[in-house]
Amino acid sequence: MTESQLKPRPAPPAIPWWRQICVHEWVLTAYLGVLGLFGLGAPTDEGRTHALSLVGPMLGGWLLLITLVRGGHWRHPWLMPITYRIVAFGMVMGSYLTFSEYLPAINRYVLDEQLYALDLQLFGVEPAVYFDRYVNAFTTEWFAFFYYGYFWVVGGFVFPILFSPRGRNIHQFALGIVLTFCIGHCGYLLVPGYGPYHAMPEVFVNELPPGFWMDAVWGVVRSAGAQMDIFPSLHTGGPAFIVLFAYSNRKHAPFRYIWLPLAFFVANIILATMFLRWHYVIDVVVGLLLALTAHLLTLRIWPHEQEQRAADGSSPVWPPLPFGSRTSK
Repeated sequence: MTESQLKPRPAPPAIPWWRQICVHEWVLTAYLGVLGLFGLGAPTDEGRTHALSLVGPMLGGWLLLITLVRGGHWRHPWLMPITYRIVAFGMVMGSYLTFSEYLPAINRYVLDEQLYALDLQLFGVEPAVYFDRYVNAFTTEWFAFFYYGYFWVVGGFVFPILFSPRGRNIHQFALGIVLTFCIGHCGYLLVPGYGPYHAMPEVFVNELPPGFWMDAVWGVVRSAGAQMDIFPSLHTGGPAFIVLFAYSNRKHAPFRYIWLPLAFFVANIILATMFLRWHYVIDVVVGLLLALTAHLLTLRIWPHEQEQRAADGSSPVWPPLPFGSRTSK
């Protein structure tokens, strides 16, 4: 053996914890920071106090978690990675649940009239108004079923991929979901509105009839909806990103079998957002562009980030679960 072979290989240099913060953590931190800034700019003292009381604990808890995880201070083999996953996605989905109180506290105006006028100028028609002639019990239940199915699509991908024993695809999928929803939620801050059903009920001739699925949709909207969350349409952007993700992984099971039926299901979700009068067509178009942008950014970012972290000895992007593969792919 040569002398160089006998010498022990030097340990890689220690990477400071703040340099181990990964892209989706920066995105989440920036997103919560934007919520805080808009909270500071609320038009009333009462609104400012309420908005910051909603955002402050989320931002503080998130910063504490990434400090503990990236600083190596919390190493529990199963509690840490499970908690990290729950909190990371909880910051995205949980923040939305505060919007029914947060958005009215920070907004001085709504832009429904401008969005409606923009639709007519760009597209010559408002689909929600056009679909009014086709409203009946069957069509309403059909689209209400798919609108409610949004939760099945998102949950059916997020939880299996997030807690997959092998960790396959978690990096690509999670980064895209975080980008889509964080950017989309910021759109609600900049372009608040209620949607056609609430903003201009006088233009509709036919009422949406009640039914099992329509009642279920109304129940969700009234109990957990943010009310002013229309631009962009994340009922469009979220599922559209998932379709693009499934298509990009179509060489692998189960995506080779599900991407086409999924695309049909998601197309109906998108149509439902307009048929049920929640969204203007511009909301949907921007939602599709957001999904495509997040998909393309993700394809460029995640392979480079994984290679870079492996080269400099940084901790895995997603702390590995105590079962299955030891690497997060």
